Amino acid sequence: MKCKFDLLENNLKTYISSGKIAGGALAIAIGEDVVFSTYQGYEDLENKKAIDKNSVFRLASMTKPITSAAILICEDQGLLDIEDNISKFLPKFKHMYLNAGDEKNLVKGKEINREIKIADLLTHTAGFGGPLESPQYDAIPFFKRNLKDNVDKYTSFLLPNNPGEIFAYSGVVGFDILARIVEVASNMNYETFLKKYIFDPLGMNSTTYKYNKDNIKHQVKMYKHENGKLILSENQERSFECIQPGEVGGGAALLSTVSDYIKFAIMLTNYGVYKGKRILSKKAIKQMSTAYLDTNKTKGIDIYANWGLGVFIRGKQNPEVNFHLNVGSFGWSGAYGTHYFSDPSLKLSVVYMHNSQTYGGAGAPHTIELERIISKVFNCANDWFYIIGFFKTTS
Repeated sequence: MKCKFDLLENNLKTYISSGKIAGGALAIAIGEDVVFSTYQGYEDLENKKAIDKNSVFRLASMTKPITSAAILICEDQGLLDIEDNISKFLPKFKHMYLNAGDEKNLVKGKEINREIKIADLLTHTAGFGGPLESPQYDAIPFFKRNLKDNVDKYTSFLLPNNPGEIFAYSGVVGFDILARIVEVASNMNYETFLKKYIFDPLGMNSTTYKYNKDNIKHQVKMYKHENGKLILSENQERSFECIQPGEVGGGAALLSTVSDYIKFAIMLTNYGVYKGKRILSKKAIKQMSTAYLDTNKTKGIDIYANWGLGVFIRGKQNPEVNFHLNVGSFGWSGAYGTHYFSDPSLKLSVVYMHNSQTYGGAGAPHTIELERIISKVFNCANDWFYIIGFFKTTS
């Protein structure tokens, strides 16, 4: 069995020894049990401080599945329905308009042909993503930097298309709006909501938006790989490049550890339950992990990779485009090298983290290779039965 997991450990060691990243961490669970974890390299290369289970990484967009879970907890509680118009909670979004110009010259055009739904935000089809998101976001004069003020500013955005027409990934804006909807629906501060309904029940004690004396001590340094060398990045105190330290965001900005996030991953794989505690209903997990978009109606989505609620859904396998995971697997990545997926067919949860401004995001080489090796380790029937037997006899 050890030789099987050596493939994964050696893959991580290769990225480190080749000088591409300073260090990384990986955890794998079957059912509710973590069956393998490895911590390699350094959280602080200059001071030779090793990565371990307490090392805190910037999640970037791996914040999004947590925000999706928060929305679905609100739905479980009867506070909202994902088919609700967002104006039910945020009235200023009732009238939104298309852009009649181009990316450089925005011109207010016609009103969108229907209101934006919560489900549109969860599936990146609301119209906030794509080429118009960044220039409009960058032009906002942020002051107080809280969810309410930020989201109020998003109501001025012009959209490139009507809701539901096109899948266009929204890095920040769409999920900030979702986090604000959680605040309004629950009448609770977003951080407080996450702590009460997700982090505390799961024992995710190191997952937060704010630095404290413990996670500063174990914060993984951010590097970029240039000219064959690792260079320390600027703004080490930021959890995401366009967000100030400590700022709350629905699409990015959370800090966490591999040992924390694997608990969240296990809960999703286990249909909402972790160690006997139900966090989400089975119905909510099925909603989240089911392909939501119609490939015949929504541009940008195909039969190989669809979108659920805040997570990608692996459709038909296609080795030509490096889709190695089993059909029905779901998860997401972060811009700085974090990656997570669940495979319900194998009761398998996988969480990987490094922090790099060079090697990160969905479809990055290291995530494709990780999925390929995981598939090789776990998808052989003989190996699978051996693995199950191994863990039963050694547990």
